[in-house]
Amino acid sequence: GCFVPPNPLGYTETPVVTYNTQGDHPVWSGFDRAVAGGLGAGATLADYMANEASYNIGAYSSENNADSKARLDAMRFDGSYVFDDGGFITSIDVGVRRSQREVQEERFHYFSPFYAEQCGAQWKATDVKLHTGACQAGENVNGAFEGYTVLPPTALGANNNVIWVTDFGPVGSIPGVWAVDPADYDDPAAFHTRVFGSVERRIIPGTSYDIDLDETTYYAQVNFESGKLSGNLGVRVVETEKIIKQNIAGAGIPYGNTNVDDGDTVTRVKYTDTLPALNLAYDVTDDFRLRFGAAKTMTPLDLNFWGDGLAIQTSFNQDLGFFVVNQASLGGNPDLDPWRASNFDLSAEWYLGSASMVSAALFYVDIESFVDNGTIPMQFPDPDGIVRRTINVSAPIEGDGGTIEGAELAGRVAFSDFTDGFISNFGIDANYTYSPSEQNATDISGAKLPFPENSEDQVNFIVWYENDAGFQARVAYNYRSDRLRERGRTSGNLTVYQDAVDYVDVSASYDINDNMTVFLQGSNVTGSYEDYYMQWQDQYAYQNYYEPRFTVGVRGRW
Repeated sequence: GCFVPPNPLGYTETPVVTYNTQGDHPVWSGFDRAVAGGLGAGATLADYMANEASYNIGAYSSENNADSKARLDAMRFDGSYVFDDGGFITSIDVGVRRSQREVQEERFHYFSPFYAEQCGAQWKATDVKLHTGACQAGENVNGAFEGYTVLPPTALGANNNVIWVTDFGPVGSIPGVWAVDPADYDDPAAFHTRVFGSVERRIIPGTSYDIDLDETTYYAQVNFESGKLSGNLGVRVVETEKIIKQNIAGAGIPYGNTNVDDGDTVTRVKYTDTLPALNLAYDVTDDFRLRFGAAKTMTPLDLNFWGDGLAIQTSFNQDLGFFVVNQASLGGNPDLDPWRASNFDLSAEWYLGSASMVSAALFYVDIESFVDNGTIPMQFPDPDGIVRRTINVSAPIEGDGGTIEGAELAGRVAFSDFTDGFISNFGIDANYTYSPSEQNATDISGAKLPFPENSEDQVNFIVWYENDAGFQARVAYNYRSDRLRERGRTSGNLTVYQDAVDYVDVSASYDINDNMTVFLQGSNVTGSYEDYYMQWQDQYAYQNYYEPRFTVGVRGRW
């Protein structure tokens, strides 16, 4: 048939706009410049954005859907023996706990058939042509086969409700745009069935997995007391077995971003952790206490760090005429160790009243193993079997040791300990933590990186109110200094940091009676936002903005 212009009332030249990140929030400009196109001479980019007929659908897709199932069974026995002879050892505690966790994660894309039943496409897109392998549909044009596009030119409102959008948060100077109503996709399977006739789930084998995690824990603890000294000494032994079933990703499926499931690979891992712990407390006076603690700890990872596999992103290569791998990520690795660390802390506590105290603490954490973000160079064959490029695949990797050390000052003041009347219903909780850290990994200058997600300075300050009539309220201020978010983001291996940020949260509740409470909660009421930079604070990376959120509710107990 004849050629149909994709959007006859759109612009025909590449518009030039400016993105300015010098202020608190990004600002766009250039929408008032005239561009050539179907609206005629003098029409600006903003004019085209305001004209619904200038828009067409580029693609429909429903990707990375998931069915997640989880189950936890646990059984525990505890026992204690108390000595009545007044000796140094006051009691002995023992116990055993058995737990079994099962997780099944199936991720999938939705495909729909076009022209021929065997030609299923995930991307119902204007730039996807049905001309690959057995899934071909098209006709000869000037002696050469030309595949049909999966999606013909489609107006924005042909299959959707259309809305006018002007709210872009704090980002400045963007004119309004026409957009599809997100509510149209509340049921994506129903939408794709209505528009394309049918829909088929196709598993993403690289990111679908099953995990069984079994843990048997034994513990014994001796509690003791002598004069002003008290404490306990114990040990916890954790036997862990994990069975991880992953899928083998085979050949890529045409017109989509998934692969043939070529079978399963099963990994069995067993390890035992022996975790001693010592806690001591010494009452210098009735109001002043010293504490010391030392312990080895082990924490299992989020299960996706063990089970998640290879996710491959492809794009159409005009020179080769088919889709090639341009990006990939490994979500997990069955051989990653759990978090293991040795922890030491020393603190002093001064009690000012029945509900008031101040404390100071020193701590040191020697981290043996942790999960870090990194890249692994990998090669993938193109659909013709030829390897043409190396892709840096983002992946969780084993962190090579690290330490966190520092000090914490904390205080809790209940005014009822010092005065009567209305003011006695108020109180303050506050703490400051200084915790410099480092790991063995370095940045591009050779300097050691801090530990991931650790802020050197943290402040929490809470003012609260509570009375006998059942009313409670609190305002909480929280501050965190810069923290490492990821490394190796760019080809130059620049490190991404989140800039310092603070938040204010509020909450209030009223107990109507013993069984009924009404409450109000406000999160980030000051509208704080997160800035990210690469290596240097003036090297802008991106910004996340979160609007204030308020929740009103009722809690009942029966």
